[in-house]
Order: sequence, then structure tokens, then C-alpha cells
Amino acid sequence: MCNTLGMDTATVGETPSRARRRTVSPFYVDLGARMRRVRKARKMSLADVEQLSDRKIRKNVLASYELGYRRVGIDALYGLAGFYGVPVESILPPVADRPLMVPVDELQAFVDSLRVAS
Repeated sequence: MCNTLGMDTATVGETPSRARRRTVSPFYVDLGARMRRVRKARKMSLADVEQLSDRKIRKNVLASYELGYRRVGIDALYGLAGFYGVPVESILPPVADRPLMVPVDELQAFVDSLRVAS
């Protein structure tokens, strides 16, 4: 949908910056899914990670990374890889041709499919 200025917005009255925040990168969704697989392979819950890291890794932040809602920085990525005892390369998704951004509803469908699979 476009507003009167011709800018794409998700809803009437929504600002362009808010609409951009509602779009996520497939790279970060893939990265988050790989982070989740590593955590699950170690049989750790989000709460376990928070507790074992002495709250340096907050469960709500980690959940946001794993769902692709929040972009993990390089320092945090290396910290998580070290915490899990894996090379960071094992968490990073392979490079491929893919769109740069996807709408939130497509992300939600992907997340819902993960919940059904687990």
C-alpha cells in the first residue's frame, strides 16, 4: 500500500521507517535458524543459555536473533559461537542468491512452519 507521498507502508498512517522495520532479511532468518539448531543440538533452552552465561546472553535477545527479528552483530556472533564451542563458520549460512528483504508476513509463515516441524 502507498501513502499520499507515494511511499510504501504496511498500513494507513504507518511511517516509512516503521514499515522498513517490519521487513526482515532472509540472511538473518537463516542465521537465526542455524543458531537455534546449534543450541538445540546442545540440548539447551533459552533459559539455560541465559543462566550458564551469567545473564551475558539474555534469552529474549537470543530468541529475537533466532527468529530473525533482530540482527546479530559480529561480536555477539563470535561470542555465541565461543559459548557453544563451535567455529563461527558453522553458524553462518552459505552465500546464495536470495532477496535482500522479505515482508514480515512471509517471515511469520516461515516461523510457523518451524514450530510445526519441531
